[in-house]
Amino acid sequence: MVKIDYTTLERIRLRLESGSVKVRTPIEDALLNNEYARKYENTWAIIVEFLKLIPKVIVSNTSFFCYVFMILAHIQIGSLMTLVYPISIFVYAIMEETRPKSIYWKVLIVYTSIILFTQY
Repeated sequence: MVKIDYTTLERIRLRLESGSVKVRTPIEDALLNNEYARKYENTWAIIVEFLKLIPKVIVSNTSFFCYVFMILAHIQIGSLMTLVYPISIFVYAIMEETRPKSIYWKVLIVYTSIILFTQY
């Protein structure tokens, strides 16, 4: 056990009152010692890191974006030819555990190519 005499406590109190020693809360101390806090002290660094994540999010969710655009195509055109897209999504694609197999995407590409070829 450490013994602190009265004079030591009095010196500490005087230094604290004079302002020569800054007292930090435990939260401030943890933030100052945290390497992440030091890395992101500048707000622009946080914004830049966030902007770097946007392409990664888009690339990792490409199937979701394809589903949305296929449904939007059917909503916009609303014909029997585009009805294949939502049916294929809700019957097969969403039922797959992770992502649909490449054969699904190849069939849709061929189907879309045939539709474009016959229409134009």
